[in-house]
Amino acid sequence: MFTSKTGSHKFTASKSHYGDVDKTVDVAADTTNKADFGLKAGKLAFTSNSVDKTVAGVRRLPRT
Repeated sequence: MFTSKTGSHKFTASKSHYGDVDKTVDVAADTTNKADFGLKAGKLAFTSNSVDKTVAGVRRLPRT
């Protein structure tokens, strides 16, 4: 990503079906700044009557 602002700034990494991660990065002028983001696992939401799930990157295996 690119920003023309320097100093301490909050950035957010996100991807569909994952939890967002915010990170404050100290951006220096005229250089490249590295910031590693680890996205949180998929979200599980349920009520007493139903269960909804979101899982990314999972494939079904045949039952034996």
